[in-house]
Amino acid sequence: MTKQLRLSGGQGGHILMCGVLFIALSATSTSAGQVTSDDLIRLHQGGLGDEVLIATIESGEIDIDTSPDGLLRLREAGLSDDVILTVMTCPQ
Repeated sequence: MTKQLRLSGGQGGHILMCGVLFIALSATSTSAGQVTSDDLIRLHQGGLGDEVLIATIESGEIDIDTSPDGLLRLREAGLSDDVILTVMTCPQ
C-alpha cells in the first residue's frame, strides 16, 4: 500500500515552492554560484513564474547584464517588467 501526498496550498504549497526554488537554483547556478541572464531565461522557458524568478534573483549573487541590450534580451525572451525591475534594483 502506498501513501499519497496531497498539497492544496497553505504550508504544503510553500514547501513545494521552496523545493522548486532549491532545484531551480541548484540546476542554474554557475560554478561561482552566480545566477546569469541565461539562467533566468532558461527558468522562464521552463515554465517557472515571476515569483520563482524574483526569489532566485534575490536569493544570491547575480551576474546579469543590465545594459540596454541586456535588458532588451530579457524582454525579448518574455520576462516580465517585474522580473526585469528586480534585476535592475538588485545589487550585483
